[in-house]
Amino acid sequence: EIERDGERRTVIMALTASVFEHERAEIFASGSDDFILKPFRVEMILDKLAEHLSIRYRYEASAETPAHATREGLDVADGVRRASGNAELYWKLVDRFANESTATIARLRQLLDEHAIAEALDVLHTLRGTAATLGAHRVAQAAAALERDASASLDELSDALAEVRRSAEPVNAVASIESNGNTLEIANRLHALLATNDLAALECAAELRASLHPTLAPLGDELQSAVDRLDFEKASALLREISRGGLQPPEPPS
Repeated sequence: EIERDGERRTVIMALTASVFEHERAEIFASGSDDFILKPFRVEMILDKLAEHLSIRYRYEASAETPAHATREGLDVADGVRRASGNAELYWKLVDRFANESTATIARLRQLLDEHAIAEALDVLHTLRGTAATLGAHRVAQAAAALERDASASLDELSDALAEVRRSAEPVNAVASIESNGNTLEIANRLHALLATNDLAALECAAELRASLHPTLAPLGDELQSAVDRLDFEKASALLREISRGGLQPPEPPS
């Protein structure tokens, strides 16, 4: 229930399998405040309750929660929770969502230019639900705003999707690195050389820098510079940072 103008009333949610423009009008005319498309997930209902009742949920911290609980445009902890704690699955979904986002915006622009409002609203509704599930709350809010007023600018939605794409870039880097076992081997070798102050680290650092994904290149440059100065302590710290960004942690020297 919500309270407005001193009166309490129950929020009514319609459940429907297909919502075209005329059906939307019928749903709202019947007294419903909103609707949920079938098939639905429990999270979709929770999102609707939060939206209409102006509430926020608090979840108990879990050992499965990733260290980087938030990234630009993403509530990672919330997204992983919705993926049943499966972080690998979550990032795969984020990667797919990010890769499709540019085409989604282009499709929306086309539909709105052609005044195909019903189709545009369907795209926005799907986008909002997916974004909410992934913890991309800014995207979800921008899509919801456009659902309410399809004549509004797409700029906010476009910017919000760009944030998600930037956050997904390190994920692509991880995929690239993990597919290259040689990079992991070089990182482990460099870790051992740095731990023993071995000057062979100079050549090994250059080898690692050449094998890194472009998104990790700036850290690779810093690492190379530190090794060139024989600042092996700083280099070790940078190697650990690179590891967190896309490599499995280097194995300790035996």
